[in-house]
Amino acid sequence: MFTPAFYGCFGPAFSGLFDRGSSLLLNFDIARSLSLPGTMSYTGPSIPVLDHEGIYRYSGADVAPKEGARRARNYDTTPSDHSSWTAQTGATIDGNTVNLTSDANSRVQKVFALDEPSGDFVVSATFASEDVGKTFSFIMWGTGHDGLGNKFTHTVPESLRVSRSFTGMEDVTWVGICNVTPGVSKSLTFDFQIENLSGATLNTVPSEFVVGTEYYKYENGNTVGAGGVVTEAQGSDLTGPFKPWVWPAYTNLCWPSDDFNSPWLNNSTGSVGVPTT
Repeated sequence: MFTPAFYGCFGPAFSGLFDRGSSLLLNFDIARSLSLPGTMSYTGPSIPVLDHEGIYRYSGADVAPKEGARRARNYDTTPSDHSSWTAQTGATIDGNTVNLTSDANSRVQKVFALDEPSGDFVVSATFASEDVGKTFSFIMWGTGHDGLGNKFTHTVPESLRVSRSFTGMEDVTWVGICNVTPGVSKSLTFDFQIENLSGATLNTVPSEFVVGTEYYKYENGNTVGAGGVVTEAQGSDLTGPFKPWVWPAYTNLCWPSDDFNSPWLNNSTGSVGVPTT
């Protein structure tokens, strides 16, 4: 167990990342090479960690973060159970099956509390074999988008995974699946995935289907073809180094470091400071 204590003043560059008096404890048992996968356990909030492309990506709550690896994170924590989704315009939900009425606006949607709410997103779903030939649309709603969000139509191939990218989104609040063929009702059985791939070389290609967060030592080798059909493959090995992301226990003596109103004080030079105790 790694539990040293550190006391200091974290500046505004760490805004939103720290709470006063927090203590993050990380238990790990990793080979000397620090190669993945290692046996790690972590309990704490979602934290930003450098991935294989040098981009900070949030790990997800209670996920042992690994620096230098490729992160695959599914923001839908129950991808095979849609009972937490909301049905609209006559639609109904039964486990991982949704039933859409003949109304073209019949849909199901889910609100997501994202710690990465803006950027380039990829939505994907793996459908059951009985869904062959059925059409639908993925919808994503965010700031600056109308009621239909970004809407695209797919013809579902048999037992295959399909995806759609939504680039340049801002403050995403919910995603959904909608009927697009008026007069035709349908049932869809699927596993769902929503990812934020902002800045990634393959920012329009879904990662492996995961539940929660996984880290990989190789590139994303998946491709997206006609109709959004995803072909899954393993990419080239990454060079690393791969290592656990460890933060000691600490106390922030400049709290609140992300709010320069009270108790921060202005002085005659126009700068700000906080009284110490």
